[in-house]
Amino acid sequence: MVDPIAVLDRLNAWRLEWHAARESMVRTTLALALDSCHALINIEDIKSDSAVLLHERVKSLYQGVSGVLGGRLQPEDLEIVVDALASARMYYWIRFLNGRFGDELEMLIRRRSKTYGNLPSSLSAVYLAIKAVSPQSHPKDVPDEISDESNIMLREGCVADIARLELVVSRYGAREG
Repeated sequence: MVDPIAVLDRLNAWRLEWHAARESMVRTTLALALDSCHALINIEDIKSDSAVLLHERVKSLYQGVSGVLGGRLQPEDLEIVVDALASARMYYWIRFLNGRFGDELEMLIRRRSKTYGNLPSSLSAVYLAIKAVSPQSHPKDVPDEISDESNIMLREGCVADIARLELVVSRYGAREG
């Protein structure tokens, strides 16, 4: 005969283990997102094999993070994670494509700027990417082409998104110790 008290004890132990594993997965995913963003915006040779591979891995994380973290983070915290990953990927694509449009870049700009439908064709990819990560910048201040100035402006917007991600990471204890 099965002892109901023993089964309850085993069920409670399982529940505690499952909860701990789930919390560990959240912390690990947040730390990985933060490290990925830093790595992607700091890579020097953007067209190297390691840069392309890093971007593909970050793309996979970007595509799966809502499924992994959805329901485990506050919605606004999840949006911060997704925004930071999108910004880092936009910065990668702007440098990789030398300021020209590409399908993935356009999708990221639309997602990051929360624009639905087509982007204005009269505006450059550089301009739209900077406006996506720095909506407070004024149009006259935003360059239309890839340059040292536009690179700095886009990077600053990405760094601001990553700083918000760092706050989320610290709130969830993903960088303890």
